[in-house]
Amino acid sequence: MPLVYAELEKVAANQLRKESCHRIEPTAFVHETFVKMTRVQHPWHENRAHSFAIASRLMRQIVVDHACASLTY
Repeated sequence: MPLVYAELEKVAANQLRKESCHRIEPTAFVHETFVKMTRVQHPWHENRAHSFAIASRLMRQIVVDHACASLTY
């Protein structure tokens, strides 16, 4: 798990670097991603590349969810 967590931190840093107006703390971002990964119905642990592709997609969804939540109409 420590190796997976460290890799998720790298993916999270890359995702957050791409976003100019994010308010997500990196540690919370990784934790939220990991929790979402445990809720995925299909096996996300087929192989390393597949796992991190799913993590990356979930991270993008989290960024979008946070952006939508912060919008005011």
